Amino acid sequence: RAVISPNSEGISIRKYLDRPVEYEKLMNILDAASKAPSAGNLQDWRFVLVTDRNLIKQAAGYCIEQYWIQTAPVLVIACAVPEKHEMYYGLRGKRLYNIQDCAAAIENILLAATDADLGTCWIGAFEEEKIRSLFGIPIDVRPQAIISMGYADETPKDRQLLPMEQLVYF
Repeated sequence: RAVISPNSEGISIRKYLDRPVEYEKLMNILDAASKAPSAGNLQDWRFVLVTDRNLIKQAAGYCIEQYWIQTAPVLVIACAVPEKHEMYYGLRGKRLYNIQDCAAAIENILLAATDADLGTCWIGAFEEEKIRSLFGIPIDVRPQAIISMGYADETPKDRQLLPMEQLVYF
C-alpha cells in the first residue's frame, strides 16, 4: 500500500528515462486507483492505459503545447461516467461527485506510483474531444485527466509550500 511520508511532496516529473515500466507495477498502481473511495461506491472511474509510443506522441500534441509528455513511457487517462452519478444524485452528482471520485483515484495513482519509485505528472490541460477520438473513448465517458508516468530523468526543485498554519483552522 502506498503511504505518504512527511517528506513526500508530490513533485511533478516532466522528463522520463527511456525505460519501460514493468507490467506488475502498472497493475499494482491501477489496483490502488480502483480502491479509491467513491460516492455511493459507484466506482465510476475508467482508465485507459497507454504504452504505445506513437499514441503517446499523438496525445502529447493534444495537450496544449506540453510536448515533454512524449518522453513518458506510460500515460493513464482517467475518465468518469457522469450519467451514472446523475442517476443517483442528480445534477450535483453529475457536476461534482464524479469529478471528486476521479480525483481520489488519480491521487491513489500518484501515491502508488511514487511508492513504486516512478515519477508522475497530473495533466489537466488537453483537448478533450481529440483525446476521446484518439483513444476511442465512448461519448458517455469523460476524460478527466492524463497522468504521465515513468522513471524520472530529472530532480525538480522543491516547491514552496504554504505552512500548515495557513492551511488548517481550529
